[in-house]
Amino acid sequence: MVLVVKHTVKKPSGLWSYRRYWPQDVRHIFDSTRFIRTLGRENAPGFSDRHAQREAEYAQEVAKARRKLAGDFDTLDASLIAYLAEDFRRHVLTREEELLWDAEAHVTNHKLADELQQLHVFQTYATLMVAAGFFWSPRAR
Repeated sequence: MVLVVKHTVKKPSGLWSYRRYWPQDVRHIFDSTRFIRTLGRENAPGFSDRHAQREAEYAQEVAKARRKLAGDFDTLDASLIAYLAEDFRRHVLTREEELLWDAEAHVTNHKLADELQQLHVFQTYATLMVAAGFFWSPRAR
């Protein structure tokens, strides 16, 4: 018995990929004309599950693009804004960036800048770094 799986292409390497053209009405939103994701090898465990996941992913992307075209956006209320702000902070700020704002590091870097100015070493650079707020914590090193 032959299993027919739609929207798949087998590469010469033996890997299968899920390929589908974006609908004409939303194609200009995407960077490419096709949705392409790898499925792995046919005999690999979970092959059919990955195909179903790619189908769902494609449908979700198309639905999102159509919502964008229609101007159908989520309503922002105070709780959603607070959640998004916290999510942004958590994902964007890395540990090193958090240490940049460490009060102890701030004082240490000002002392270092003062020492460099007294020695006339990188006077302009140190002054600019301190004035611009670029401080590096000794703990980050």
